[in-house]
Amino acid sequence: MDQMEVHSIIGSIGSICPISEIKNYLRIENTTDDTLLEDIRQYASDCAENYAGIDFIAKRRKLFLSSLPYDGVVILPFANENIGSLDMTIHSVKDMDNNTIDDYEFLGTRKSQIKFNDPNLTDILIDYQTTGAVTQQFKMILFKMIANLYDYRSDFIAGKAVNILPGNTMQLLDKYKTPFI
Repeated sequence: MDQMEVHSIIGSIGSICPISEIKNYLRIENTTDDTLLEDIRQYASDCAENYAGIDFIAKRRKLFLSSLPYDGVVILPFANENIGSLDMTIHSVKDMDNNTIDDYEFLGTRKSQIKFNDPNLTDILIDYQTTGAVTQQFKMILFKMIANLYDYRSDFIAGKAVNILPGNTMQLLDKYKTPFI
């Protein structure tokens, strides 16, 4: 069974979308709801990343593959193929015995796909870092999501899922969306 985990978060949502800018956008002048706004900001960022399938905030990820697709090509989840300016960083590709695997090549413009020359490999662990792809549009999408979640905060509980992304943010995020099969 394939698995993926976030090893560490490299970027910071606070540097991209500071609470002071959110409060300015929402026209809030007090500090009463700062903690709630921080929770909503994190939730909105996570929802946007999960919906689009890319990391807007740079992260180090580990992907475990029990087997490879028939053609040996692996598309790294949450890689930023279409936006951003930096190549992804591959920290390591190893088997379960911790032996380095180096019989592969990169595909895609930013190293977001790996083609293994031996498609029969099993139990592979890929340790990689996404670049993050912060754009002004992403920041505005976050503001819109945060405003909606804040306005309807009686429906928001930290750590609980909300059924849909608010407003037309799904349409705004669609251009970033990366499908995974």
